[in-house]
Amino acid sequence: MRTLRLMSFLVAVSTAPLAAQSAASPFGAHCATGPAAVREHCFRVAEAVQIVGPRTALVLSGGNPVPGTASTLGMRIGRTPRFSIGARVTGTGVELPGIASPAAQQLDFNAIGVSLDGGVGLFNGFTLGSTVGGFAAIDLLGSVGRVGLPAGDDFGGAVLSWAGGARLGLLRESFTAPGLSVSALYRRVGDIEFGDAGLADTDAWFRLADLTNVSVRAAASKRVLGLGLTAGAGWDWYDAEAEASVRTGGTPESLTLRDDALETSRTTFFGNAAFTMLILHTVAEVGWQSGGTTKAGIPDSGRLEDVGFYGSIALRLTL
Repeated sequence: MRTLRLMSFLVAVSTAPLAAQSAASPFGAHCATGPAAVREHCFRVAEAVQIVGPRTALVLSGGNPVPGTASTLGMRIGRTPRFSIGARVTGTGVELPGIASPAAQQLDFNAIGVSLDGGVGLFNGFTLGSTVGGFAAIDLLGSVGRVGLPAGDDFGGAVLSWAGGARLGLLRESFTAPGLSVSALYRRVGDIEFGDAGLADTDAWFRLADLTNVSVRAAASKRVLGLGLTAGAGWDWYDAEAEASVRTGGTPESLTLRDDALETSRTTFFGNAAFTMLILHTVAEVGWQSGGTTKAGIPDSGRLEDVGFYGSIALRLTL
């Protein structure tokens, strides 16, 4: 009896690390534990989860956090802060593998985000020379938004978001100098859900919860022939809790995938053109976002590396 107990203890100790390793394995690697008939479908669901988060957050953040300019707002002569408020509509195409069932076709749709963006000048910065100022100026930035996902394609509907951050000025735009700045925003995005958790209507379900996005941008702007032109580049980091279920072989049993820290990152490049009438700015933006940097245990199908293009129209009031 003692020998049997000792052997049971040794087996438990030796298998514990293997269990922990399995729990900590990459998100898509869980698909490899399922039946052969469901693995391909499972891998497609794991791909879709990692594509849809960054694309949804993209239409909430856009490229330039203050549409139409890279200059900080600064302060008035009386030392009261200047501020801006704007409304923006951003869209991008999303291409996901077929996930509703093993035989489903590729799922393509347009994600449209509507955002209200605000900024207030906190510090005017330092003057480095004649018409060269705004060095180390600081603006506080904030944003709230909503993005619609197609309920008719089994998504849970609209997703809400909020963000806060700051813009640091390197130069304020003047007759001789361009506007130069860097900015960073922290964003929280509501849960993104596809299908039915009970797998009653679809053969797959997933949810991205606690989706966070840190976006860093660098931009330069200058007025040319009456238009305010801005160009910039950025980097986005995403983190979420991901969970998915896939029906195995058409039976009530399902294979569950889970990752409490599903991370990925993207780079982006963008350009703005702004037309100004006194204090009202009408801005058009086009941008490009790279594909993913992590596959999390998924065989390389090329979908995660696909780039995405986006565009937006904004109206911004500066006082």
